Amino acid sequence: MFTNLVCLLLFGANIAQATEADLFGDPSANKTSVAKLNENTSLMLSGSFDFRAVHTGSDGNWKNGGPGISSYGSLLGSPNSSDTSFKIPRIAMVADMVGDKNLSAHLQLNYDDLPDPRQNSTNLGLTEAFVQYLGGECFKIRAGVLIPPVSMEHSSRSWSTRYSVTPSAINTWIGEEIRVNAVESDFSLFHSGESELHLLIAPFSNNDPAGSILAWRGWALHDYQHRIGSRLRFQSDVPTSLSSSGWDTPYKEIDGRMGVYEKLGWKLNDQWLFDVFNYDNMGSSSNQDPNSFGGDFAWATRFTEFGIEWNRDGPLTLVTQYLFGGSKAQNATTTVTNITYDAFYILASYRMAAKHRVTLRFDNFHVVDQDFFADNNSQTGTAQLIAYLYSVTDNQTLTTEYLHPETHRPGNTGSNSDPSDDIFQVNYRLLF
Repeated sequence: MFTNLVCLLLFGANIAQATEADLFGDPSANKTSVAKLNENTSLMLSGSFDFRAVHTGSDGNWKNGGPGISSYGSLLGSPNSSDTSFKIPRIAMVADMVGDKNLSAHLQLNYDDLPDPRQNSTNLGLTEAFVQYLGGECFKIRAGVLIPPVSMEHSSRSWSTRYSVTPSAINTWIGEEIRVNAVESDFSLFHSGESELHLLIAPFSNNDPAGSILAWRGWALHDYQHRIGSRLRFQSDVPTSLSSSGWDTPYKEIDGRMGVYEKLGWKLNDQWLFDVFNYDNMGSSSNQDPNSFGGDFAWATRFTEFGIEWNRDGPLTLVTQYLFGGSKAQNATTTVTNITYDAFYILASYRMAAKHRVTLRFDNFHVVDQDFFADNNSQTGTAQLIAYLYSVTDNQTLTTEYLHPETHRPGNTGSNSDPSDDIFQVNYRLLF
C-alpha cells in the first residue's frame, strides 16, 4: 500500500548518508564499545585507524605548495625523484551519545598528518559535531558542525571511504573545504516499502572561503578531512595581495550572511538512489577579513551536484556523480578572481564472495578562469583509479590502490604545470 507522508516540520537529517559503516555491506562489521550512562542513555565509542605504505610521483605535493594533487607527492618537496614512505594518514575517534526519544549526539575528532605551521602542538582537531533527533518516518533533525550530504563514496563510520582509499575529485573537495554550521531539515514526501522520496533543506554559516582552493590550487584527489580551524595550502603562483599567507581557512564566517543547501533524494525499489544537491553560501564577495591570518575573502560560491547509485548492497555497484558551479571574490571595486568549474566520475565496484572487492573509477574535472587578470587559474585533468580491497576480518581491511592523475594547470609558475603525480598505496584500515 502506498503512503504519502507530507511533513509540516522543516527539520531533519541526511537521507543519503549510508547506514552501513563497513566496506562490504556486512552490518556485523559495525561494532562499537557501549557504556550505559543511565537507564535511558548510552555512550558508544568507535573510530578508524589507517596505516599506509606509499610510493609517490616525482613532483612536490600540494600540501607543501607543489603542483601535485594526490595524497602524497615527492615527500621531500623535490621535483627530481619519487619516494617511498610509511604514513599514519588518519586516526578518527567517534563518540555517539544515544538517549531516549530518538535523541543522539555525535562527535568526531581526527588526527592526521597534514602540516599546519600555525598549529605548533598537534594535528588533532574536530571534524564533525552535531545533535540529531529522529521523528519517526516523518522527519529528522541534524544540527551542528556538519559535512553536507554530497558524497556517495563515504560510509557513516568516521566518514571513511567505502570503495577505495582515495575518493573522487568531487568528494575530495567536499571533505577538504565544505564544512558548515547548519540545521538540516529532512522530511519525507513519499514512503512505500522499498521506495522513498525525501527533501532536505539546511540554512548554514561558516563556509565563506569555500571555492578559493579550486581557484588557487585546482581539483585534487586525496582523503584528507578538514579539521575545524586548520588550513589548506595554495599554489605558489597566488599573489600575496589575495592571500598574504598562502593558506585557506575554509571554516570561517566573514560577511555575516547565511547560506543554504537543499537536497532531493529518491530511493527506488531499494536498488536505485538518485539525488540532486544545491549549495549557495550567499557570499558577499566584496567582504574580506583583513585581521585574519591571510586576509581571507568571503567568496560567492554556488554549485549543484547530481548523483546516481545502483545496487549498493549487491555484488556489482555502479556510482556516478556530476558537479558544476562557480566562485568569485572581489575587493571594493574589482572582481579579483572569478572561476567556473565542473567535475564528473563514474565508478564500478565488484564484490567477490565475502572478502574481496575490486573498484575501477574514472574522473574528469576542469576549472575555467573567467576574470581578466594575468594569473591563470584554469585547470584540466583526468584520473584513473584501480583498487583491490581484502577484508581481513569483519573490522580490518587491506587495500591496494593505484591512482594515475593527468593534470594541466598553466598557472603553476615556477613549477611543473603537468606534474608527474602517480601514486601507489597499500593501506591497512582498522575499524574499532
